[in-house]
Amino acid sequence: MSFSDSPILSSLTEECTSVLSQLWEFSTVHNWWSKVVESTEGGTAILKCSHRRIILEEKQQTVHWRHNDTRNVFDIIRGKVSIKEQDPAYKNRADVLHEELKGHVFLKLTNLQLSDGGTYLCFVPALGIDHSTQLVVKGVL
Repeated sequence: MSFSDSPILSSLTEECTSVLSQLWEFSTVHNWWSKVVESTEGGTAILKCSHRRIILEEKQQTVHWRHNDTRNVFDIIRGKVSIKEQDPAYKNRADVLHEELKGHVFLKLTNLQLSDGGTYLCFVPALGIDHSTQLVVKGVL
């Protein structure tokens, strides 16, 4: 019997595959990575939050968008848009794109201001999913 045919190696390979699979599932649910989006003052930015388990209409899920952890940019409560607690700075400037919501939630910010720069967090409480995006807003020369 060669080393590659060893039951120990086979067991170790299965265990490693299992651990890697679990890490991949965790990282896709919790989105360890973040994305950077760049735009200019006065322009438009589209921020994406995606995961195969996000289905707004069918599940009537809740999704929150926050800026720098404190400012309420946009909420979807049980599948419906809610701007009741929206920060006034985003009034008439933030919207969710409704083209394809299965697996994706797109936040569209218009008339960008320099103060819009920072970290945006998309959080889906029922699924434990959070996704951060760094928005960089450059001044117009």
